[in-house]
Amino acid sequence: MQLKKAFSSNLLCILLLLTFSFQIVVAPSVVAQPAEVQKLFDENARLIDDLKHKDNDSLFEKTKNAQHLDDRLKDLNKKTEFMDEELASNLYAGLLLDALKAGIIADEGFCRLYRKVRGPGGRFDKAKNSLSNTALTLLDEAARTHCDKKKPTCPKGSRTISDCVSEGAILDLVGDGETTSHCTVSLTNPETGKTTSAQVQTVCISKRSLKPPLPADPNGQGDRYVIGGPAPSGVVNIVKSARKLADAGNYDGISLPPERKVGTITQLSIWQSLAGPNPSPKDAVNEESVTKQVLKRAKLDPKALSPEEKQLLTKKVDDILLAVDLTEKEASTIDDHEPEHPKKPEDSPDTSNPDKGVSPSTARSIPADGATSSGSPDGEQSPETSTAPKAPEGSPVEPRPSPGTPVPAPPLAPGLVCIPEFTVFESKSEECQDMMTIAEAYIDCPESAGGTTGGGGKTTGKGPGAGPDGGPKVPGQGDGLVSDEHKCHFVKVLFVKKIVDSPTDDPEPEDVKEVHDAVYRQIREILDEIGEMIDDDGPDHVENDISRVDGIIFFLCKDKVGMIIRKLKLTDEELKNWEFSDDKKVYEQRKEARKKIIDKYRKMPDQVF
Repeated sequence: MQLKKAFSSNLLCILLLLTFSFQIVVAPSVVAQPAEVQKLFDENARLIDDLKHKDNDSLFEKTKNAQHLDDRLKDLNKKTEFMDEELASNLYAGLLLDALKAGIIADEGFCRLYRKVRGPGGRFDKAKNSLSNTALTLLDEAARTHCDKKKPTCPKGSRTISDCVSEGAILDLVGDGETTSHCTVSLTNPETGKTTSAQVQTVCISKRSLKPPLPADPNGQGDRYVIGGPAPSGVVNIVKSARKLADAGNYDGISLPPERKVGTITQLSIWQSLAGPNPSPKDAVNEESVTKQVLKRAKLDPKALSPEEKQLLTKKVDDILLAVDLTEKEASTIDDHEPEHPKKPEDSPDTSNPDKGVSPSTARSIPADGATSSGSPDGEQSPETSTAPKAPEGSPVEPRPSPGTPVPAPPLAPGLVCIPEFTVFESKSEECQDMMTIAEAYIDCPESAGGTTGGGGKTTGKGPGAGPDGGPKVPGQGDGLVSDEHKCHFVKVLFVKKIVDSPTDDPEPEDVKEVHDAVYRQIREILDEIGEMIDDDGPDHVENDISRVDGIIFFLCKDKVGMIIRKLKLTDEELKNWEFSDDKKVYEQRKEARKKIIDKYRKMPDQVF
């Protein structure tokens, strides 16, 4: 009995000693954890703040921001390896939600990062959200809104570029003769000579040896392209496969800038597919052609490279070619079906080839041989930066108007028309490439009468395709998005590059185009998010320095015909109230002034830029 008591006593002492030792080992990390977590939260906040004070209107910048956030997630993976799951999840979810709220990443970037956190193999792929862990609940809800929604190619009831062309507008594509990643679509009214334009993100769907869209014809010929038949399903599958592989991280190790990586691999994959198993040297995608393109892009002389640099170049080219092969292989696993033709008006002539289901120029886009290679797969836009929704494969189908939606009447009704994703533009020249859009875009249909069209593509005057104040009409939208009290919902102030310092100065054409594109991107974002807006007029978004920017204020307004978007330019004096101040009193004064300025512009008509 005494032996049993002694054993029990010794066992108790051992357990107490182990418990005490465990507390000594574990307690410091437990005690230090809140401060450690707070430090990580502060690091997240500083990163978001740094990215917020950049020019985040361009998809180029938003793509780079997504890469910065991806790097931060990798850093958090190391620093939270042994941290409580619920504490760590707040860090991850908070980072992505704050980035989304601040508007520093596009939907595609957010969804890619979300999958790295919650997708298969992600940090919290098996974690369940709960009432006590609202972070993951909120993150999942945001993902359902921004990643799962199936948006139509163009807003329901909207007119497309096909409508404008069928009414007589002359179509042209303008490029630099080298780049395939983007070009400019122009529409010209033959009666008035008025021209509108918009930049579109593209891929070449002809062999590499043909020429990309050329600069504007000095002789004034502006009808070098036509809207083609259905997009080749094989090409569409490559575009989709590249996006899928990029989202899964298959391209992460390739030494290409993030903003060009997916676009470059996509274009090379298309060219390799079109070239076939026995390509001509001018059309081949191989080590020699890719090396030549990489050196040209970097402006490097191969003879001047050191042995180490040559080794790095070889690895880079090998990685690119492996990614191209993987993309083409992935595309081959997608079930093909014949894509539909874009819907044409009843009186529009059918230019398609009934024997092959494609137009003659699409059929000849795979020649036996060609001219000197000039196409460049590298560009400043890529499928991964796109804010456009992923449309069903094949060429776009014009959406039918919803019941009660006003249908614009021809001829050449003014106002925005949509250029759907996967629209094919066919060259009339046997020497030039056919192109396909990989992101939705918008362009004004040049007006024939009753108004004027500015050089930047904005329409003044009223017409069946515009809102009552000349602003773009958003058809088919219900009530309830804008309060009856305000009628016009304040959306935001867009900060754009100041193109002139004085009203007497002549702006540079490229600066005008940059502002024009920024305004239209903002319109596109408003159209995308219209169903999720709330009537919150808190003007809290400010800039650090407004001396080199102009401010354009946007409203979403309820009208008897639906919803319209209004945009107006602030004066330099008014814009000063959007400049950040560390002085709390000054900040509050400017905030009140911003509210008054918003109310002032709320009832004003739309302006042209």
